[in-house]
Amino acid sequence: MAQTVLVTGGTGFIAGWCIVQLLERGYAVRTTVRDAAKEQRVRAAVRGNTDRLSVVVADLNHDRGWDAAVAGCDYVLHVASPLGGGAVKDRHALVAPARDGTLRVLRAAAKAGVKRVVMTSAAATARPPLTSDRVSDDQPNRASTAGVHAGPVSINTADAATLARELKGIGLKRAQSIVDYRVKNGPFKSADELALVKGIGKAAIDRNRTDIRIDGVKAVTKPAVGAAGPVGAPSVRKAGASVH
Repeated sequence: MAQTVLVTGGTGFIAGWCIVQLLERGYAVRTTVRDAAKEQRVRAAVRGNTDRLSVVVADLNHDRGWDAAVAGCDYVLHVASPLGGGAVKDRHALVAPARDGTLRVLRAAAKAGVKRVVMTSAAATARPPLTSDRVSDDQPNRASTAGVHAGPVSINTADAATLARELKGIGLKRAQSIVDYRVKNGPFKSADELALVKGIGKAAIDRNRTDIRIDGVKAVTKPAVGAAGPVGAPSVRKAGASVH
């Protein structure tokens, strides 16, 4: 007999994919919806054979229905969370329902003796506000507009669009010149070699030095030059010089 997994919030995007994967792996799945009329929406989203899928009504904002939802289940995937509507200014308007709903699920799971409960969360719980200048990993496009760079970027592998985006003051035209030079002359061995590219000056290199990475080629360090030649180089005596 197949083990049964309860997935909360069956109409949600993540929950829907959890249901699909569980059914494909042979589990019996029970999922919750707040309104019985949404059962067909869940089944339509899952497609395929839904004989092992059952849908029950349970709302995270109410106690009713949770004991019945969890009864007989081996595992619980708690994916649902009340999101509210529109811009919510009071954090407790979201935190309290999510917390209390989770406690309802956990109490019902403990009473039913399930083997394991898996809880998920949303990036929004830790993400800076969208109006903030801070950047999080689910705001990839804000990095450029806020002047924050994802770098360092490899000048030997990145395309022109990436170079233009990540290197300050380079622009797409000069970034393409970097790529063209690389194709014609081979990989750069140091950031300073960018000066060989038309339109790239020392100031631009220095401004971006910490954002430049050299991939695939060992960086070349120029030897320090002293009065008698490169430091560490063997000394050379003039022909005929005597040794004392």
